[in-house]
Amino acid sequence: MPQRHPLHDVIASLRSCQRVISQLSGERPDDWRRKLVAERRVLSERMQMLVECVAADPVDRRRDRPVGKALSALRSALAAHQADYPAVSLDPATPAFRASAGRVRAAFNDVEAAMAALDHNNR
Repeated sequence: MPQRHPLHDVIASLRSCQRVISQLSGERPDDWRRKLVAERRVLSERMQMLVECVAADPVDRRRDRPVGKALSALRSALAAHQADYPAVSLDPATPAFRASAGRVRAAFNDVEAAMAALDHNNR
């Protein structure tokens, strides 16, 4: 049975954080904006952890850096989203916000797909 790549755990923790952020902006519980800011910080820390892991991964480097490239696109999408929609003023109900959030989710999917391809190619 092939061994699971260690980056999967970091990506899974990022995806979990992204789901919490999505849930907060969708359900908008009491003090949701403060919680969103805190969760965005966690996401940023986990993103940095992933960047460091990918940069050090010899398999990704041998394969033309597919995970690194997908991660770069995710970081760009996330930075644009957070710049356009600061927690203090975002309105999750607007079509523009939903479209931007969709681009971030798609970029997460691309990172996961790159990891899956990397795993498949290393069998």
